[in-house]
Amino acid sequence: MYQIINMNTENISQGFTFKGALSFIGLVIITIGILLIVSGAQIGESYTLLLIISGVISLIPGIVLLLSARGVLIDYNNKQIMPYTDYFIFKTGKWHLLSDYYRIILKYTYESQIMNSKCNSTDYITKSFDVLLISESKQSIILKEFNDYEKAKLFMQKYAEQLNIEAVDYFEIIKERIAYRKQYVRR
Repeated sequence: MYQIINMNTENISQGFTFKGALSFIGLVIITIGILLIVSGAQIGESYTLLLIISGVISLIPGIVLLLSARGVLIDYNNKQIMPYTDYFIFKTGKWHLLSDYYRIILKYTYESQIMNSKCNSTDYITKSFDVLLISESKQSIILKEFNDYEKAKLFMQKYAEQLNIEAVDYFEIIKERIAYRKQYVRR
């Protein structure tokens, strides 16, 4: 999702990530809240109402942390970029100068995980294409993650043009190297 906040600020939302420490903490807080509610309902004494209220109150920050979204704000007027975490009401992050970032890259990620059981083995494969900004000090900001190569390539080209920086498609480089190796082996 791309959203123009004002005429010269753009929001590139990465959506709910369900990854990282904040989501894990949110999940733990939700679990504690549910346990408080369940135990309050089972006790049946004077602590019942207090435990149920405590459980419900703890669910709210847990849900906010679990459902925190990530994204990137680009301020074209001030030539700044900010990766952020969005907690429904406010965004947290640190502004960086766009001039520090000299290259936009398309990076291919391939992860394979094998799940074994007594009778069979299943291979789960995850392929993704990340579009990142790279600084001179090798720091990176992920702009967006895609499952489709063509969409990732178009996105990279669009922002390379908008930000007037070099674009490097590492997936294309990998494909060329594989083709070269295949041709070299055949000889």
